[in-house]
Amino acid sequence: SLVVIGPVCSAATDDGNEVFGYEKPEPDVGTEEAFTGMSNSVHKEDVGIVADLPLSVVSKNHTWVKNDLVPSIPTGDGTVDWDSSNPATKEMIIEAVVSFVDKYKLAGIRLTKLGDFEEDFLNEVIAEIKKADDAIYVISTEASTANFDTVPNIDKMEALKQSYVQVDPDSSPLQLFVDENETDIIQFDELT
Repeated sequence: SLVVIGPVCSAATDDGNEVFGYEKPEPDVGTEEAFTGMSNSVHKEDVGIVADLPLSVVSKNHTWVKNDLVPSIPTGDGTVDWDSSNPATKEMIIEAVVSFVDKYKLAGIRLTKLGDFEEDFLNEVIAEIKKADDAIYVISTEASTANFDTVPNIDKMEALKQSYVQVDPDSSPLQLFVDENETDIIQFDELT
């Protein structure tokens, strides 16, 4: 079993966007020790943790920006994107994601805010994560042709919305759930 806990990095906003860095959890989540303890506790119960990690639209106060470690591009509203063409940026992102997954012994990572990163780079990130832990799930909140274990199924999310959000709905769209392969992972991120 897996529990998706969403964004956990220290951030400027309650929704986990505009992260300040990839190293520490949001204080509302607890200390690094508390987060590690929680992760270890659920592992003992054969439950894995999946956390979100944004690749772009980070805070202008992100530690990498403040320390001028890699080039960033202001996007407005106090956020920046990473220069997706810069090799040093790509290297630091890979190191940060792999370190985050390893440090907190995650069973999965959901990469969000994919920004302008190309499929080849995303595949490199996924490969490095899998090299560190071949059993980990690497998923995304966005449609992508990269080698994610799963991405949201827009048609199935819409079918659920139409069938369960409305009063007296037409349930015929649920036929999409009659899958030939019952072991496929189905990911739903936006049901409202």
